[in-house]
Amino acid sequence: MVEYINTGRWLAEELTYLELLIKCFVLGILDDDANSCTLRQYLSQQLHCKPLRVTKRLKCGKMLGQYQLSSSFHRQLYRKTINITPLDVDLLMELRNAQIRFEAALQMKLALQNGLFIPTTRRYLSVEDQLNPLTKNDVI
Repeated sequence: MVEYINTGRWLAEELTYLELLIKCFVLGILDDDANSCTLRQYLSQQLHCKPLRVTKRLKCGKMLGQYQLSSSFHRQLYRKTINITPLDVDLLMELRNAQIRFEAALQMKLALQNGLFIPTTRRYLSVEDQLNPLTKNDVI
């Protein structure tokens, strides 16, 4: 059974990644094997969330980037293109960078939900910080 770890509010990085995933899916230039997969299923897998979460985000009549979403938009199947242009390669590189940023933001979101503290920058601790360490309820 698939574990859906991504719930709740949508992250800014997630929305950027979503838009790029849709562009690449529609153009048929994805690297990984998305054959015989609907857009909804593919997005659900890539975003680590339930398919219904994707469906709610892609409501009928909504604009997402340059796409006006129809009622069957999320049901379209993936069709791989044969000719890939240099612009498509640039788009795939942008998609990869967005994926890395999304994965990092998701890990931070999950860490905060689970009460784990992850420092975002390295710094030296003062004597006071060493004597009085932060707890999970403290806010930086």
